[in-house]
Amino acid sequence: MAATSGDAPVPPAMPDLVRDHLYFGGINDAIAALTASLPDGTDITHVLSVVSSASISFFTDYRPGLSLPAEEVRRVVAGEDGAPSAVAPGRLMRVVERTGEGLRVTRMAVPLRDTEEENLLDHLEPCLDFIDEGRKAGSVLVHCFAGVSRSATIITAYLMRTEQKSLDEALESLKEINESVCPNDGFLDQVKIV
Repeated sequence: MAATSGDAPVPPAMPDLVRDHLYFGGINDAIAALTASLPDGTDITHVLSVVSSASISFFTDYRPGLSLPAEEVRRVVAGEDGAPSAVAPGRLMRVVERTGEGLRVTRMAVPLRDTEEENLLDHLEPCLDFIDEGRKAGSVLVHCFAGVSRSATIITAYLMRTEQKSLDEALESLKEINESVCPNDGFLDQVKIV
């Protein structure tokens, strides 16, 4: 454990608890979950990564020296299943893998940039379904890089769907947990129509 001046211990990373078995946060929270470095009693079994790259190397690029074993379970590419799609054929939509120590965590990675032009709706239903399934099996962490926009948007949409909240109610509920929540306007406009 790292120490601060005066040798006071620094508490381990702790993602924000949104609801039973549902957390959200940033990249450091995800690394803590994948390396089993969370406080006792916090066992994340599923991680939804909503970052610019679906590759597990996103973490090791961020923190050189970090080793995260991974075993791909499923890769979804637009146009491969024959279903009509508004997404350009060949675009990577998501990767599901087992990762972390002992491959104990199921991770779904969705490559999504935090820009107002990015199409969140192409990814939203699989993300919400992953959260539902993960909460039935254990606990889910939804994260983006900073834990402010992409993960907050996904959690907001999830609260709208599962608790029949309006966008404003769901977002306010999340801001009560973490006041730095600030989804970009493009994502909010898309979630309004869900």
